[in-house]
Amino acid sequence: MVADRTSQSVRAYNIFKLVVTLILILIIIILLLRARPGAAPAPQVVVEPTVTVAVAPTLSMPEVGDDGTVTFSGTGTPGSKVEIWAGGKKLGEATVGADGKWAFAAPLEPGEYAFSARAVDASGKTLAESAPLKFTVPALVKAPTLDKPEVSDDGTVTFSGTGTPGSTVEIWAGGKKLGEATVGADGTWAFAAPALEAGDYEFSARAVDASGKTMAESAPLKFTVPALVKAPTLDKPEVGDDGTVTLSGTGTPGSTVEIWAGGKKLGEATVGADGTWAFAAPALEGGDYDFTARAVDASGKTLAESAPLKFTVPALVKAPTLTAPLPDASIAGDTLTLEGTGEPGAEIEILDNGKVVGKAVVQADGTWKFDYKVEPGAHSLAVQNAGDAASASATVNVQVAAVSKPAPATGVCSAGNIPMGIDQGTTYIVARCEYMALIAQRTGVKLADLIAANPQVTNPNLIYPDQVLNLPPR
Repeated sequence: MVADRTSQSVRAYNIFKLVVTLILILIIIILLLRARPGAAPAPQVVVEPTVTVAVAPTLSMPEVGDDGTVTFSGTGTPGSKVEIWAGGKKLGEATVGADGKWAFAAPLEPGEYAFSARAVDASGKTLAESAPLKFTVPALVKAPTLDKPEVSDDGTVTFSGTGTPGSTVEIWAGGKKLGEATVGADGTWAFAAPALEAGDYEFSARAVDASGKTMAESAPLKFTVPALVKAPTLDKPEVGDDGTVTLSGTGTPGSTVEIWAGGKKLGEATVGADGTWAFAAPALEGGDYDFTARAVDASGKTLAESAPLKFTVPALVKAPTLTAPLPDASIAGDTLTLEGTGEPGAEIEILDNGKVVGKAVVQADGTWKFDYKVEPGAHSLAVQNAGDAASASATVNVQVAAVSKPAPATGVCSAGNIPMGIDQGTTYIVARCEYMALIAQRTGVKLADLIAANPQVTNPNLIYPDQVLNLPPR
C-alpha cells in the first residue's frame, strides 16, 4: 500500500518537471525570436502630459492711501502671474504667492474705473479673468489747517482754515464732533460753534470722505474759550471835595473792567459777586471827558465796552476855612473880624445861621479877612466858596454881648479938617467924622461898590470912628 502511493507520487513529480521544462523551453524560443533582426518592435506605452487648468483670479475692493496710492489685492493660482487692467490699459502685474494671494499698488488719477484681474501665461496670453469691479478713486485730500478760533461778544466760537477745495472738514474737540464745513473753491473753510462752555480745549480739523472716514487731520490746537462777558455799564461819576472822581457801574462778576478817557487808561477794577464795580481816579484835571468802561480778558484784550459817557470834571477849588473867631467865644462889641484861608483868588461867602451876610476875596497868600457888623446874641458862622454849599467849612458858634454905640461923629468936624482913616488894602478903619462917600473918594473906589462890599452897614450914612469897612477890589 505504501509502495503503491510512492510510485504514484514519483509519477506526478516527473510530470511536473516535464511541464516546467517545456515552459522554460518556450520562453527561450520567444526571447530568441524577439532578438532576431527584422523582428517587429514591441508596442510602447505613451504617457500623456499633465495639463494644469488656470483658475480665474479674484479682485478685492481697492484701498486708497493718504498719499493717493491705490492698492489692489486678491487670490489666484500659486505661482501664476496676474495682470491688473482698467479702461483697456494694463496698470501692472503681480505674482500669486504660495498662500494663493497677490497684491499691487499704483498711483491713479481721481475718477471712476472698471478694474479686472487677468491670469496670464509666460507669453502674456490671458488664461482666465476676474469679473470687472467698478470703483471710484477719490481726489487726494491734503490735511486741513486750523487757525486760532475767534470768540464773538455773544460767545460764538468761529473756526476757520484751509483744505482741499470741495472736501468736507469736521471740527473735533475732546472726542466730540462739533460740526463740519465744506472747503470752498478758494481753499478756505469756516464754521461757527455757538454756546461753547468756557474752558480749555484741544481742537482739530479732519478731512473726511463721504462715509465719514478720516482721510487727513490737522495738528491739534490748544485754545481757552473765555467766559461770556457782557458789556459793563458806567454810571455818572461822582466828584469828591478833594477832586477825586469815582466811577462805578455793573458787569459780569469776576471780570476785569478798565476805565478809559481820551485814549488813556485811567485804571481798572474787578466786578464783585454782586455784579458791581467802582474805581476812584484821583487828581483829574478840570475839563470835559468821554469816559468808557471796557471788559477785558487776562491778556488785556477788550471783550465788550460800555457806551461813552460825557462828563465835565469841575476845577478843584480848595475849600475855605474859618480860623477866627474861635469856637464858643464870647465877644463884646458890634463888629466881628472873621479870618481864614482858601484858594488864592477865590471868592468866598460868609454865612451867619446859614444865610450869606458878606463876601471876601482870598488874597495871594491864601488868607482872607472880613469885618462883620453883628447884633448882640448867638451866631453860627461858616464860610464857603461862592455858590458851592458842599465846600462849607465847619460851623463856629460865638456869643456877642451888647455894647453901647458911640454917638455919631456929627457937629465936631469941618469939611476941611476931617482926618483920614487907615487904608489896609482890603479893609479901611474909619476915622472921626468920615463918611462913606468921602472914604470912596479917598480910596479910589466907587461909592456903590463900597456900599455893596459892606452889607453889614444897614445905613450908609451912619458909620462910626474905628469901624472896619471892606474895600472892593481896586
